[in-house]
Amino acid sequence: MTNKIPKNQHWVPQFYLSHFGTEESIKTKKPKVWVWDNTQQSSLPAPLSVRNICGQRYLYSPEDPDGIRNPDIENMFGKIENVAAKTWPHLMSGNLDLNDPVIRKFIAEFISILHLRNVHIYRAVDNIIELRDKLYGKPSEEFLNTRIETDPDPTHSGRFFINTMLRNIDTFTKKISQKRLMVLASSDAEFFTCDRPVVFSHKKTLNPKSEIYFPLSPNYVLVSIGDGDQPKNYMGNCPIELVSNINQLLELQSLRFVISAKPRSEYLPSIIDED
Repeated sequence: MTNKIPKNQHWVPQFYLSHFGTEESIKTKKPKVWVWDNTQQSSLPAPLSVRNICGQRYLYSPEDPDGIRNPDIENMFGKIENVAAKTWPHLMSGNLDLNDPVIRKFIAEFISILHLRNVHIYRAVDNIIELRDKLYGKPSEEFLNTRIETDPDPTHSGRFFINTMLRNIDTFTKKISQKRLMVLASSDAEFFTCDRPVVFSHKKTLNPKSEIYFPLSPNYVLVSIGDGDQPKNYMGNCPIELVSNINQLLELQSLRFVISAKPRSEYLPSIIDED
């Protein structure tokens, strides 16, 4: 079973990153993107293949207590990404009816999973478990025997991460599907993305007042604002100031990498440049 599971599992889908491919590579089988390393305050010297970024070894296939890796989560993500890849062109062209509950649910589910599957949540879980073990020791056998099958596994970061993600997908999907969705287009400036591409404007991600920004490509961004009736005309133009603000938010919340179709120097001044 292990041989059939990809070792390098991406927390940002390759099909999505491909939409930010360079002009020379975007239509090829191996798209490349420019990468800005915010820990070094510099761009990497050449574009990288989307296969080589935003991946971690067996992120979604941790070993179970018997040492077996399960491919189910990685397979589930693969099926969702295949549908999303076919949906993306229609979403950006305005050919999808965002009043359709099936379409709304799929988009909400995709955004929810993209947020919850991110490695930064895994790292937070890993840090918490490591600190707990240092301060209090590992969970006792007595405590472990009180767990039911659906409870998160408190003995292993990877399994706890997977279980927590699965338990929260429906809640996030329901909340996001209740929001008004719009796709904004920009012809004057370009969006970039990052290794945490879903931006919530509020610290409490599911706060009803929280806005969501999610770049679809260098020229389109999905915006989710407020609960309520979905507007009939959900396509609009994105002011250049909002493009700059969204890029700044992406840069601020990135773990390490900002990802773009062009070198950093060709983008609007960002918050790092202003500082």
